[in-house]
Amino acid sequence: METGYRRLFFYREKNLSPISKLRLNQIFREFDYLGFMAEAWILKEDFMEAMDDLNITEIDRIMADCLTSEHYRIKQF
Repeated sequence: METGYRRLFFYREKNLSPISKLRLNQIFREFDYLGFMAEAWILKEDFMEAMDDLNITEIDRIMADCLTSEHYRIKQF
């Protein structure tokens, strides 16, 4: 994966252009065989949305989802 595309993971989905969203989906399809990048992306988006809403219940749910992940880095989150 090209290093220039790493920035895509830092931006919120709502701030990505349609072309950037397309490229991010391509990255998930081509390089994310086990689905861990997509899982981390979804958790990040959910967490940021819950933070925007100050929804503690949702944040607790997201943290519980992290603990059930098969990927050790997501569990560490």
